[in-house]
Amino acid sequence: MGSCLSLSISVDEVVSRCWDLVAGQAQYICKLEQNLQALEAEATRLTEQRNDVNRRVLLAKEQRMEPLRTVEGWLERVEKEIREVGQIIEDAPAQINNLCLGGYFSKSCCSSYKFGKKVVQKTRDVTKLKTEGNFPVVAARCPAASVVIRPSESTVGLESTFDEVWACVTGPGSNMIGLYGMGGVGKTTLLKQINNELGQTRNDFDIVIWATVSENHTMEKVQDEIGIKIGYSEEEWKQKREMTKLIFTTRSLDVCGQMEAHKKIKVDCLVPEKAWELFQKKVGEETLASHQRIRGLAKVVAEECKGLPLALVTVGRAMSYRNTPEQWERATESLRRSVANHVPPGMMDGVFSDKQM
Repeated sequence: MGSCLSLSISVDEVVSRCWDLVAGQAQYICKLEQNLQALEAEATRLTEQRNDVNRRVLLAKEQRMEPLRTVEGWLERVEKEIREVGQIIEDAPAQINNLCLGGYFSKSCCSSYKFGKKVVQKTRDVTKLKTEGNFPVVAARCPAASVVIRPSESTVGLESTFDEVWACVTGPGSNMIGLYGMGGVGKTTLLKQINNELGQTRNDFDIVIWATVSENHTMEKVQDEIGIKIGYSEEEWKQKREMTKLIFTTRSLDVCGQMEAHKKIKVDCLVPEKAWELFQKKVGEETLASHQRIRGLAKVVAEECKGLPLALVTVGRAMSYRNTPEQWERATESLRRSVANHVPPGMMDGVFSDKQM
């Protein structure tokens, strides 16, 4: 005898399951307008949340922090989701026009069903993104190069030159950068500012080295000194790349040429307005206001510094406690004698002694 498998399913159960399936699918059609409203509301809340996160990210960037990758990824997904929601909302009027009999049926059931299902699924996706976007932290401190921070004066009046040098240091090309200009013009101060900035911002350098070398050094000699400083063995350092990023200062444009600098940047004296701004800062308002004649005399002294930041800083500090017109007049004469004798003001001991001032 052969075996026989008998299945028994009641008619009521089949009918019930079929009805549940049809009713569930019908919800995509009869509740289309209601579901669209829910989608728009959720999308609006997601957009507001995205705007809040973007504001936090921008604030973090202003504080030199780097957005977390999870935050950036979420923002990208949100942008994509909002675009897709926008397309659904745009297509909605045509689908609603297909509804009939009070919205319970459609002239194009298949199209309305697929569209209604997409609306419900997109609402779930938007809600999920909202939940994922509750970030306690949106950014972290950027890693910076290993740098020994060097005390430095402010670069008043050298802001545009700083920006030019910074672009060369952190940008492509220009592996050899030469800063040149007369003594006291602010080359070393500018280089210290670049050094310190590298220690505070994200960049592609692992280490920044400050080295003092003579003018007759070649690129290879400079690299060898750097190798010694960072502890490489002779054999390891032989594998070095020749195009090490290097920035140096010199008084001579010729040295820039001898070093084959790719970029030569001249550091000029300060314009009168910036020179006076720096001088006032070093002298101090209390001294400048101590006698009605002193401010006018101070402007004359600042002019005699010929826009040299080192002279302006040195003389300004020396005059910061001189509160009689006679002292300022003597300082003016002393400066004029120094210039006449080709002595950079404030750069030789005793030029501005107490007796002279």
